[in-house]
Amino acid sequence: MKRVRLSDIPGVGPKTEQKLIVYFGSEEEALKALEKQAIGLISEALGSYKKALRLVQNYIAFSHGVEVEEVFGTRIVSEIFRKYLETIADLAVSRPARERISTIFPLPARAATYIIKKLEELKEAFRIYDELSRNNMVDAVRACLKKLDWPKNPRLKFERRTLVVPAFQTIDLKLPSEIKDYVEVIEVESELEVERIAREQGPVFVYGFETVDVPGAIVVDEVSPEILFPENVIAWYETNRGVIEAILCVLETLKDSASRVLGISDPETLKKLLEYSLRFTVEGPIEGVDSTFDSLRRKCARIEEVVYDVATWATEEIKRRLERLEVKLTGLQLLKLIEEFSTKGQLIVSQFEEIVREVVEEAENKIVEKLGLNVDEAENIVGLFRVSDGFSVEVDEDKLAELKRKLKLKIETLRLKLLSEAARQLKDLKPIVENVFDKLVELDVRLALVLFAKKYGGCIPEFSTDYIGVGFVKAAEIELLKHSSNIQRISYSIGNVPYKPDGVKGERIVILTGANSGGKTTLLKTVAEVVLAAQAGLPVIAERAWIGGFDRIYFFEKPPGTLSAGALEATLKLMANVVVDSSRRLVLVDELESVTEARAAAKIVAGFVEMLAFDSNVVAIVVSHLAEDILEILSTTLKKLVRVDGIEAKGLDENYNLIVDRNPRYYYLARSTPELVIAKLVVKSSSRERGFFEKLLRLFK
Repeated sequence: MKRVRLSDIPGVGPKTEQKLIVYFGSEEEALKALEKQAIGLISEALGSYKKALRLVQNYIAFSHGVEVEEVFGTRIVSEIFRKYLETIADLAVSRPARERISTIFPLPARAATYIIKKLEELKEAFRIYDELSRNNMVDAVRACLKKLDWPKNPRLKFERRTLVVPAFQTIDLKLPSEIKDYVEVIEVESELEVERIAREQGPVFVYGFETVDVPGAIVVDEVSPEILFPENVIAWYETNRGVIEAILCVLETLKDSASRVLGISDPETLKKLLEYSLRFTVEGPIEGVDSTFDSLRRKCARIEEVVYDVATWATEEIKRRLERLEVKLTGLQLLKLIEEFSTKGQLIVSQFEEIVREVVEEAENKIVEKLGLNVDEAENIVGLFRVSDGFSVEVDEDKLAELKRKLKLKIETLRLKLLSEAARQLKDLKPIVENVFDKLVELDVRLALVLFAKKYGGCIPEFSTDYIGVGFVKAAEIELLKHSSNIQRISYSIGNVPYKPDGVKGERIVILTGANSGGKTTLLKTVAEVVLAAQAGLPVIAERAWIGGFDRIYFFEKPPGTLSAGALEATLKLMANVVVDSSRRLVLVDELESVTEARAAAKIVAGFVEMLAFDSNVVAIVVSHLAEDILEILSTTLKKLVRVDGIEAKGLDENYNLIVDRNPRYYYLARSTPELVIAKLVVKSSSRERGFFEKLLRLFK
């Protein structure tokens, strides 16, 4: 694909361009999303799924120098392809794969090189499926792929960071422009200053000093965005945890086949890195990764609860011990004791002092024990409790706040140390993950294509522009197959394709005749499906198929009745457009004679056939009950260029349904056999209606 700018793509105006750049962060990232066909993300950016789908298709088409709907000569052609494509998309298990399939469209024959490339890729899809199938891995891999969703880029967040560097060295930090405004650089003369700043302002990053080891100091040997702001690296892996788990699931399932199936050179190393990435969140390592960090978090989470619980216990314990104190005091002495305690603010009886000191000391030890504080942390517990009037043990809030601050400083320092190291390990992994994600989406797409072919009896078609036409063996229309597998498959050939059964001579123009409800319209739709699927690089529902490519496909639907003057005029104009179109084109016409009265319609169709017959770039099938009238109008020369084929009704079965061989007979004019339909109605109708149908049947006999 050639490189394009957003503004080059059809449908991208200034507003759309701005929305994409704002959402993805840059034009380059927006173009990557378009190239990856990330419809889910693009639809979030634009606020419309339809706009996103159209934009991705426009990007693909523009990159190959074609237009999205170039092949669709009429509306029904687009509708036939849409239903075909939806059936394939339904077989993909992940949202990204379904959305990627929805971007597929048929390419004109002039893009033959790309069509052939896509069909070669389809062969690779069958090879991969066969390998997975031999090892009974298809279902397991698809279960993993079901977890896939589009990777998202979380918005970058920058909290202010402090970087301490030596003033006595010349250090060129070369801070990237995107982080300069968020980094305060402090120059210091000694490690003692570093320690002071770390304790007062920590956590701080320290660069240029190697021996600093105090709470609040994070010594680094490089200054980069992932070291100073590791959360932005870790956030991507946390946000896309589902993608990483899906990749790990596939790697574990494929085992030794991963290299061949996904084209990954070292899947084991990738697996280890992905598992490592799952150990971290922006809040720090998950439980079990770092025991020190886990311990600090538990201490900080429980500190208030433990401290106040212990204070309550200490108050009650002092009272219990005072009650047990065997001091014989008169009521007057006790009253005086309490008065002196209240006014002087201290215990004046040595026994009381001893009880309070012991309980407070025990309370401090309980906190150390319950929280698992180390020696350094335990120093902050001394003086945490004070005994108020009335022997109530209270918490010194300032002391508690200082204890919490120191614990949080330790946690935050260790968090940043661990995340910085993780970010250093993972900084180059993101593009690899994105690449593997693309491979997994493509794998899901490929498996859906092959499963579609397996389910409905499809094949990889043979495509060429060295000839023009279409031929197939045992093909079927997808909408019929979805409702019943018990249908007759059709083999047919028109044009100069390699498949020439029953001595056909490669005629490009066919008038197709035959029974009502015999399958003539179905044949037209089948021909359209075969060509559209092949030129979109998709499996064709047939045992074999040959397509001599077309730039445009026209399908004239059967009119519901005689057209109004305006509708007839529009139809004639469309016919004129088909005639003057100079591209390679496939024309499918379904009983156009009902546009007007019979003889006039025969002349219109005959004139249309004549113009098409002399154009070597046209292949046409014209379904008509007026074949004899049309042939009568054509010249002898033209009659040699036009083949008449027929779908013949052979009678009625025991249930009075038509017995029809839906495979057309070449060089055979088949009758519409309305008498068979009437015979069916004679049997099926009520007694009041039967007389009328019997009268009609006698007239035919």
